[in-house]
Amino acid sequence: DYLLIIDEEGAIVCVSQRLCLWLGYEHSELLDQIAHHFLCAPARSNRHQLKDCPFACQRDSEEKQLGQNLLVNKAGIYLPVECISDEMTDQGATLTLVRIIDESDLRHSQSELKRMSYFVEESPLALVELSSMSCIEFSNELFNGLIEQYGYDDNTNLKIFPANIDEIVTQVLESKKTIKDIEVEMEDGQCWSWYFYHMITEEAEAVHGIASNVSQRKQKEAI
Repeated sequence: DYLLIIDEEGAIVCVSQRLCLWLGYEHSELLDQIAHHFLCAPARSNRHQLKDCPFACQRDSEEKQLGQNLLVNKAGIYLPVECISDEMTDQGATLTLVRIIDESDLRHSQSELKRMSYFVEESPLALVELSSMSCIEFSNELFNGLIEQYGYDDNTNLKIFPANIDEIVTQVLESKKTIKDIEVEMEDGQCWSWYFYHMITEEAEAVHGIASNVSQRKQKEAI
């Protein structure tokens, strides 16, 4: 079976060899990792807090806990699963035994999941989804890299965003219209052009942003 044992902090203390093979990890790579942070896919539909993670077992319940989850394996493929969690004790320590059931065939095929993940993560564009409060709900690897590269200003605003990002989000949500060609020049001379559009998600309205590096074009225009 695909089995996992986590401690009260959510750290993995034991994992079956079959689960390691399925996820593509070595046994040592999974031990001591916080299961929620390391294995739960960061997809909007799978968003939840550590305390509400399907890996966790409700301590006040004597019954096994059932929960849907979306894992991400070492290759970046999303894997829909059902988690069956049950409390156990070992030498006085309270642990959670988690049985993981693969539901890939019930939702999407492996190839479909891989294509969806590849489309987003391998995109040459920075992708981000913003809530009505301008909070980041989802972002791809390129955008996350821009956050690390440029960081925040003195007001804790992301430098990669236009200075009036809150106004832009509000305008897009109210008008349902696209706002494009908003350029942000960075300290290193790079220039990023933003495109924002309205999107209705499963939960609420949102704004999707797409940023492309237009530095070379700007340099050619300046000649």
